[in-house]
Amino acid sequence: PPLRGINKERPRLLASVPGFCLVHDFALTANYYVVTQAPTSFGANPLDTLLGKKSLGESIVFDESKPTLLWLIPRNGGAPISFPVSTHFSFHHANAYEDEHGRVVLDSASTPRLELGSPSGTPDAPPLWETVEYNTLPSATLWRYTLDPASGASSAREVFRRYVDFPSTHPRTSAQRHRWIYAATGGESGGIASPFKGVAKIDMSDAAQHEVWLAPHGAQFAGEPAFAPRAGASDSAAEDDGYVLLPLIDGARGGRATVCVLRADDIAAGPIARVELDTYLPHGLHGAFVPDLAPSADEIERATTLMKLYARKSREWNVVDGSFSGMGFKSLFQKGVDGR
Repeated sequence: PPLRGINKERPRLLASVPGFCLVHDFALTANYYVVTQAPTSFGANPLDTLLGKKSLGESIVFDESKPTLLWLIPRNGGAPISFPVSTHFSFHHANAYEDEHGRVVLDSASTPRLELGSPSGTPDAPPLWETVEYNTLPSATLWRYTLDPASGASSAREVFRRYVDFPSTHPRTSAQRHRWIYAATGGESGGIASPFKGVAKIDMSDAAQHEVWLAPHGAQFAGEPAFAPRAGASDSAAEDDGYVLLPLIDGARGGRATVCVLRADDIAAGPIARVELDTYLPHGLHGAFVPDLAPSADEIERATTLMKLYARKSREWNVVDGSFSGMGFKSLFQKGVDGR
């Protein structure tokens, strides 16, 4: 069935799977939702998290001795089908589709283990980037999983051994077979974790034919790349007929942000244009290109005011103590139910 349009029905529970499931992303095909259930649990003392004694990340336990389950949940409401695969965790999927044999193909940035825990933040603690040892962190690389709902068989293979995340495809290929994947990538090769420095374009028909562009300055760090189809391009245009927008935190410009515009069909050539912003653009988890979106000056001013309020409040959120928890118990006890 078509995947376009907005479903205005009220939310409903389509299916459930047994056990704890830490899900950040899911994929879909013409007939299935695809969900990853990594071997995670909420730890032995979840009350510590609710009371603010531990951050959520410190409470998640990853069991490397158990497989990861990939679930196919029929969109028509049928029974979910599980596939045990090699142990991994995936924050982000690139895309999924059904091939000519009815098998579901999922491309995902997968890491062999999950590490979220770290000591709770305090006002005088050094920032993470001053203490982290990147070469000891698990590295996400691009994997392809093939699942056969008819036979229950599955396969998994690493496609691209370089640290990547935020993989995406041309929006036109959502739930369809795709050739190209674009992803943020680190400055180190060989699957070694490192800060994101640029963008990789991976040819899924032959991953050896990949392209990488890295920011030339040592103090430039990349965010999530977003694909922008070329204006006026038809549905039959080449899959890489468009541009990749890549935000950079630009230490070469005093921490202000630069948005790089790269031709999708020639990533290695580097940016064809740069938009230098007069402000710092924080690293975000997700972004997307929206055609014909041109906010008014009034909308920009209101958004700027809201951003400043968030920035001021974030100084409190970045300290993990009893006042920051899933229930906010400490704040409740101090101020009372009505906030007084």
